[in-house]
Amino acid sequence: MSSLHFLQKGTGPVLIFIHNGGGFHQIWEKQIDQLSTRYTCLAIDLEGFGKSPDPLEEPTLDYHEKCLSKFIKEQNLNSYVLIGNCIGSSIALLHTLKNPDKVKSLILFNICPGIKIYETPLARFLHKKLILSDFLKDLIGGLIVKAMGGRRERKRLPALLFGKDPDENSDLFKKFKEVYQTDKQKKSRLLLLQNIESFTTENYFKAKLLRTPTLLFWGDHNKIVDLKEGVRLKNLLKPESFCVLENAGHMAMYENADEVNEKIENFLAKHIS
Repeated sequence: MSSLHFLQKGTGPVLIFIHNGGGFHQIWEKQIDQLSTRYTCLAIDLEGFGKSPDPLEEPTLDYHEKCLSKFIKEQNLNSYVLIGNCIGSSIALLHTLKNPDKVKSLILFNICPGIKIYETPLARFLHKKLILSDFLKDLIGGLIVKAMGGRRERKRLPALLFGKDPDENSDLFKKFKEVYQTDKQKKSRLLLLQNIESFTTENYFKAKLLRTPTLLFWGDHNKIVDLKEGVRLKNLLKPESFCVLENAGHMAMYENADEVNEKIENFLAKHIS
């Protein structure tokens, strides 16, 4: 049985929502509230996050995709749309490459660039050296977890996830602020960081294999994955449509919900009968 906790709402063609690393299914609440009037919305918590249990293996991209595939099989789904954010987009993209006849369209936000999330070659080199040494991995991992609970990190997050002028009184901001200091969240974020290279787009993506209609969103004030990386990935994926969301960050689907929902509805109306 799948271990993934999920929210289900609405009836009609199926939309599966997959959150970012460090997130939870509630990031999609503004999409689900509107889209559930015409679609069946299934919003999952990835293993290690939300109400789902910790992963049983290293949480690589392949592992998360297998968890998604198991969930889809148990739900007896043969036709669906995947909607993802960051690593959720990566999981959705890999699953689509493996199941092109089942995924009717893709709606992606802020695709995780994997190792390229580190902007300098030196940082990438140090990361690769770190994960090859169990001693250094454990030592530095412990220091990172400790830093996650420090005053500087509490001040920096969750504002880092939002765009130009984050609303610190919003429900989502308060939710992130609450969960970011839990031991479960810190551990899961560390594991994700240690396995980030598995999410590197070029390691699994083959442009000629993607024939699924794709809508790609990016916040122009994304502090996690800069817009310049979004443009690079847009040129790699060649989606049907690329939408840059003004003043939005990694939580663009929440910050610019009205614009996002309108574009999603128009896209779905075109591709989902």
